Amino acid sequence: MRRRSAASGHPRRRDTGALRVPMLAGWLFADLFLVLFIVVFSSQPTVATPKPKPLAAPSAHPSPSHSPKPSPAAKRPTRVGLEPVPVNIDVSVSPAEIDNPATRAQAAAQLLDSLNRQLAAGHHNGQRAGFVLVFAGSVAGASDPIDEAVHVATMVIPILQKQDGRVFGATSGEGLWGGANNLFHFQIFFFAS
Repeated sequence: MRRRSAASGHPRRRDTGALRVPMLAGWLFADLFLVLFIVVFSSQPTVATPKPKPLAAPSAHPSPSHSPKPSPAAKRPTRVGLEPVPVNIDVSVSPAEIDNPATRAQAAAQLLDSLNRQLAAGHHNGQRAGFVLVFAGSVAGASDPIDEAVHVATMVIPILQKQDGRVFGATSGEGLWGGANNLFHFQIFFFAS
C-alpha cells in the first residue's frame, strides 16, 4: 500500500535523482553531436566567387559594345569535393609480398598494374583520386598479423602517389585491416567532376 502525504493526500513521488544522470548524459551527447556537426559543416571548402569588374567611366561618345557571352562552364559554380560513392576494387596481391623488402618492388608493380586495369575497365581514366581507403588482409607469419596488415596498407598509399601521380598524386588516405584474406581492397573516392 502506498503512503500518502499528510498534507495533500497524493502518493509520494520517488526520488528522480537516479533518472537525472542518464537524462543529462543524453543531452550532453546531443549537444556534443551538434557541436561536431557545426565544426564539420564550417570546415567544408567554399567556392570562391569572382569579383565583379568595375564599370568603365562613361564617355562622351558612346559606342556600341559587344559584351562576350559567358561560357556554359562559367555559369555553373565549380563543385569542390569528393564523389559520395567510392569505387571498390579488389587486387589479388599478397600483403606479405608488399611487406617483404625482397618482393616489394615486383608486388607493387603487380598491384599497380591490376589496379590500373580495373580502373580502365570501370571507365575511370582521367579521374583524380581524392581519398583512398586501403584494406590489407592479414600478413601471415607476422607476430601481430592485424597490426602488420595496417602497416602494409598504409605503406601502399605513398607507393600509389609516387608510381601513379596522374591519378593518385593529390590523394590522401588511410590503411586499414581487411580481414583474414590474402588481398588488397581499395575504396577510392574520386574528386567530383
